[in-house]
Order: sequence, then C-alpha cells, then structure tokens
Amino acid sequence: MNLYQFVLAFADEHWFLSFLIIFGTVNFCCWPFQLVNRWIRSRNIKNAGWPPTHLNADGEQKKDEA
Repeated sequence: MNLYQFVLAFADEHWFLSFLIIFGTVNFCCWPFQLVNRWIRSRNIKNAGWPPTHLNADGEQKKDEA
C-alpha cells in the first residue's frame, strides 16, 4: 500500500478528522499572510486616517450635498 492509497483509506474511514486536519493546515498556512495584511492595513490607517475623505464612517460612498 503506497502513501496515496493510505491517505485515501484514512480519509474514507475518518472523514471528519481528515476535514479538521485539512482545515487546520490551510488556516496555519494562511496565518502569516493575514498578519502582514493587518499590519499593512494598520499602517495605512495610521498614515491616512479613517475614514478617507470620499467615504462616510460606515465605509460607504458619500452623497454629494448640494
């Protein structure tokens, strides 16, 4: 039995555990990218402020007031 057959047999017998392992692995691999994204976002908000001039406090486009 090769590794591929073993993984398929394990996933077939323990489908929920396989889902948890895959879900945890994907989240663990994406975690550094989410940290970098949050750091860049916080730097941008610190430099430019929130909300930008073209948005209201909810993040929606401001309506032109005549």
